[in-house]
Amino acid sequence: RGEVCLSLLCVAEDEETPSLDGANDCVQASAAVPYTVVRRLPFAVEVPVDGAEVNCLCCAWGTCSEIAVTVEEGRIFCDVTCVVGARAVRREEIPYTRNIYSTARETEPVFRKIPTEQTLCCRNGNFTVTATLPLGEVGIRPDTQVIDTEAQITTSAPEIAKGSYILPGNAHFRVLLRTPDGEYSTAEFDAPFRYETPADSDVPPTAGDATVRAVMTKARVDGERIGAEAELAVALTLRTSDEISALSELRTGEPIARQGAACVICYPAAGDTLWSVAMRYHAPLAELTAKNRLADAPAADAPDSLAGVRYLII
Repeated sequence: RGEVCLSLLCVAEDEETPSLDGANDCVQASAAVPYTVVRRLPFAVEVPVDGAEVNCLCCAWGTCSEIAVTVEEGRIFCDVTCVVGARAVRREEIPYTRNIYSTARETEPVFRKIPTEQTLCCRNGNFTVTATLPLGEVGIRPDTQVIDTEAQITTSAPEIAKGSYILPGNAHFRVLLRTPDGEYSTAEFDAPFRYETPADSDVPPTAGDATVRAVMTKARVDGERIGAEAELAVALTLRTSDEISALSELRTGEPIARQGAACVICYPAAGDTLWSVAMRYHAPLAELTAKNRLADAPAADAPDSLAGVRYLII
């Protein structure tokens, strides 16, 4: 669902008025001043996205590809062709084997790096950027009238700060002007902006897709200054990239030579985990946990899997 924001630059046709002496000949009135007509046209459209499911993260964007305008019987008819795109993101868990060992044979695991990508956010937003400048700074006369305004948007690499994703950018305003004596001119100036949206984590984005468009713009001359305003629509997707180390092959060797001792005592070193101790002694995890009456840990290789443990009976 959205709106087509339509801004039409209009000018009335020159009208013929009778001459002051009452003769039949006519003279043309002074040239009419252009003006803008602004309307918002709501719409709703379905966009098929392969693989999209309920509760997916999503965002959408659109543009007008063709606009046909006609004036008939005191009404303006607009035929607008829109192109709408959408993106959906589905979170999916992928199982993989990080490490493995044998309790009966010497083993040599072989690992490979797998690139992964995680979507940090996928959402739409709207915000307004404004600019106010002295007329002399942009070369505008104080008695100038604003006829029309547009803004071109550019963005930079996204950032993260204070719990928000930040998209820096710039709005480049172009203003069409008219002086009281009928002369036309243009003025251009910039308005930097920083669009912020809440971050769901503290992971910095490494890539993303941002579509930012100015849907409505306006400007006015007020005394010795000009003010401009643009309503911007944002479709933002941010991602982060990482690598995981996954087992790709396990090479097996000779049978393990068991020690003849009836009991082996292990004093864990700094950085040891339940998994590293079990792998070092080729001991079954379940047996090691039961024999030492260990509390359940989040994972055998978690840093706190041996929290408070001084020694282990192997």
